[in-house]
Amino acid sequence: MNATTINIVNIDHRVAYKAAELRRNYKISLPDATQLAVALLEICDVFITNDEIFRKIKPMETLLLDDIL
Repeated sequence: MNATTINIVNIDHRVAYKAAELRRNYKISLPDATQLAVALLEICDVFITNDEIFRKIKPMETLLLDDIL
């Protein structure tokens, strides 16, 4: 992985609708759904977290910190 930029993203109606969809489909918390919605809408290559709940979510590749450290 090569991190070259960091983008600040506004939480707008697109993020809200995507987060609601993810929350409904995967039964995850609103903060988790919002983070994933932003990652999906911004077309991130990978979602890095240390939350095991994301292993069951398939829309994008997820790496757990415990797996890479």
